[in-house]
Amino acid sequence: MTKKAEFKLFANCIIVRGATRSTVCDLQRNDVHFIPNAFADLMQERSLCECDDFDEETAACIKYLVENDLGHFVTDPDQFPELSLEYTNPGTLSHAIIELSDQPAFDVAKALHSLSDAGVKFVDFWIRHKMDRTLLETLVRNLKPTRILTVNICMPFAEGWTSPIFEYLFVSFQRLYSITLYGANIEKVENILGRQVIHTKGILDARQCGKIHTHCFSCNIKTFSESQHFNTCLNGKITITSEGLVKNCPAMQETFGRIDAPLNEVVSNKGFQRFWNIKKDDINICRDCEFRHVCTDCRAFLETPEDIYSRPLKCGYDPYTGEWKSWSTHPQKKYSISYYGLEAVVESDK
Repeated sequence: MTKKAEFKLFANCIIVRGATRSTVCDLQRNDVHFIPNAFADLMQERSLCECDDFDEETAACIKYLVENDLGHFVTDPDQFPELSLEYTNPGTLSHAIIELSDQPAFDVAKALHSLSDAGVKFVDFWIRHKMDRTLLETLVRNLKPTRILTVNICMPFAEGWTSPIFEYLFVSFQRLYSITLYGANIEKVENILGRQVIHTKGILDARQCGKIHTHCFSCNIKTFSESQHFNTCLNGKITITSEGLVKNCPAMQETFGRIDAPLNEVVSNKGFQRFWNIKKDDINICRDCEFRHVCTDCRAFLETPEDIYSRPLKCGYDPYTGEWKSWSTHPQKKYSISYYGLEAVVESDK
């Protein structure tokens, strides 16, 4: 007896239901596709066999998914298990932002060792003073004895930095992934040996962080699976200020001791970790959004500052209408913009 062929999405293509429509998140190709909620519900309710008499909308949805290589008909669906969305991190921390002035109030090399021992694999340096080639090489050499894998540098633009110098740095320091030059006179991106040098006219200001838009989406297995369990912005993140103070992120005000104290004591503080477990499914409005598992989540600037489960202030998307609007001109956000002192940020967005 011939088995009936059933339609099945590929394991890396996962449906996320929203208030008005659903998405199919292709975690392999970093892409998002839209499907009607009625079809998403149908996929959850029963198997769709190739021999079924589909209505016009169902047939069109299946055709679209097949043509875009998101799913196929199979006679042995049990041989295609779902993708595991478990998320684990071998260390306590995973990502660090280190702010540096011309005279940092802590030993950078020792701080990197402590962060590495705590599990940090990714480091962003936010540098607020002019750097030359020698200073930058000295800074990056501090990473050599650590287990940190990737480093991004954000520093002021200065004359004299040329493509050959960047090429030398990328060859000499394989962990160096990107360099951003802020305050530049042009906007451009150089691709050098598979790495990026980004020139931007913008400034280094933590108040600029937290903007939500489609270009910020990260549709991959790491972000998607982490989003099922943790806050994708703050989970495992630590910031070291130029004064040596420990924070969750540069845009937040609360501090939790110093980097030269025992780091495990600082990080284990319940206050330090209080945002780590706030998932998108816990957040007002975000829980109804079809983009929630590929979107970042800023807890530094909230639409309702008094509610830690309020959605990000700088999100202009309405999942109940499917429309994007400017977050900075929305009348309901006026109070929060004033509360956080973001008037200058709003003005710069115009």
